[in-house]
Amino acid sequence: QKAMKRPSYLQCQRSRSGVSHISHQFGQYPIKFLCRASRKLAAGDCDCVQVTLLNYGGGILGGERLETRIGVDRGAGIHICTAGATKIYKLQHGGSRSEQVLHVRCREGSLTALLPHHISAFAGSAYRQLQRFELEKAASLVLLDWVSSGRSGRGEHWSFLELQTVNQVAYDGKILLNDALELRQEQCLAGVGDVAARLRGYDVFGALFAIGPRVRALVEHVAAIRRRKSYQDIEKRHASVHKLEGDEDDARNGDDTTGWEGWREQGVRFSISELKSGSEAQWSNEEMEVCSESL
Repeated sequence: QKAMKRPSYLQCQRSRSGVSHISHQFGQYPIKFLCRASRKLAAGDCDCVQVTLLNYGGGILGGERLETRIGVDRGAGIHICTAGATKIYKLQHGGSRSEQVLHVRCREGSLTALLPHHISAFAGSAYRQLQRFELEKAASLVLLDWVSSGRSGRGEHWSFLELQTVNQVAYDGKILLNDALELRQEQCLAGVGDVAARLRGYDVFGALFAIGPRVRALVEHVAAIRRRKSYQDIEKRHASVHKLEGDEDDARNGDDTTGWEGWREQGVRFSISELKSGSEAQWSNEEMEVCSESL
């Protein structure tokens, strides 16, 4: 693989006047940071500096490895986005997969919002993404991780060779989340069908995580969705349809249809879960590699 000599680095601090700003940054080619001045997100003292993560090549080449480290100091706020979809280019003949690693340390009282555009893995590509977040007590995180089916204009529909995304979150020294998504074409040959067949016509797969006191309003808003009668009615109707159709795929995979909200007319399905911290978080770079390689 094309290993980078030094990872890209970004440090967000809060000034004595209470304003978040970027104190240090280093972008290793092809990564570049575009930083905007801090601004209020809503009423109150919640402010964030916005950082756009740019890639000079417009995407990640086959065999390329990108690594970024971000630090968010006490009370600071940062919103990280991308200029567009993360494009994953075709794997070269005999080459290795593309890889992107992100490590974020969030100090007490900080707010980190990672809201990038989706990952778009082109036909014939292979990609692994590993994102690790270490949150001190009272730190907050909003994390969006989503993948599209590829270039629909070219007729691509989940046509990549392999895609892996791993999100690891520790809160106050304990592991809160270890979420992994793996989609491989070769694993779908035992009578189950390819990735496109298994996703049954969906074009986007994603997850949104909201953790910490500074995003409590967002958590309560999302949790309130399940209490709405309109959504409960949709959930019951969705479960009844599956029961009548005798969905063999859901039965094979142990899919609990009553745990899903579904709008079949709009082609959307989503679920809501509450996370609780578990064992002590003791990670090393070697353990990160073992975890990601075990997918």
